[in-house]
Amino acid sequence: MSSKEIIQETLAKQIITCALPPGTILDKNKISEDLGVSITPVREALILLAQQGLVEMVPNKYSRVSLIDIDFLREKAFIRSALECSVAEHLAQRGLSDEEMAKLNAFVDAQEIAVHDEDFEAAHNIDFCFHKFLCELTGFQRLWDTIEQSRMHILRAINCGPLPLVNADKKGAVNEHKLILSALAKGKKSVARNQMAKHIEHLDKHIQRLPPVYLSKSSLQK
Repeated sequence: MSSKEIIQETLAKQIITCALPPGTILDKNKISEDLGVSITPVREALILLAQQGLVEMVPNKYSRVSLIDIDFLREKAFIRSALECSVAEHLAQRGLSDEEMAKLNAFVDAQEIAVHDEDFEAAHNIDFCFHKFLCELTGFQRLWDTIEQSRMHILRAINCGPLPLVNADKKGAVNEHKLILSALAKGKKSVARNQMAKHIEHLDKHIQRLPPVYLSKSSLQK
């Protein structure tokens, strides 16, 4: 990875986890000093983040973490839902091998242990692997990258909300994953699609709990 890509990845993680909350001013000089790099890759990384919708750049003034736009967020949620529900339906139709099912079940078992131990960071990472592996099973090489571009904005909104709600969702996610796998194992396309939809379509309750200071001006006017 190049310097700008490493910086982009570092800052993106901080933005998505809300370590850098919406509206935070990003000082290029401070970032350069903190990461031990020159200004040029920092500037290039901020441009990449702006292209992803995570950073807002005002020429000759400042760069800041983008405020959350509700319409933009709902659009990303729609894209993710459409794609991941299609993944579930596709895999239920083609069927999964014993080896593939074993790996998916292993993800769910590991996530259940992590949630029981209240290791929610590990549970989140396992959830990420579960969904990514489902996409990989379709054989479409760029599918996950497309989904991830939408998923990261949804995760940011969740992480900017109350932590107990997020933890509760992680506990429920284990059971939802089990229902998805049950439908896949039985080859039930419509059930698999519906279970995936129920699993990922929880956005509105997170939006309602977002601090107003994190929302864009247009979102506050609605």
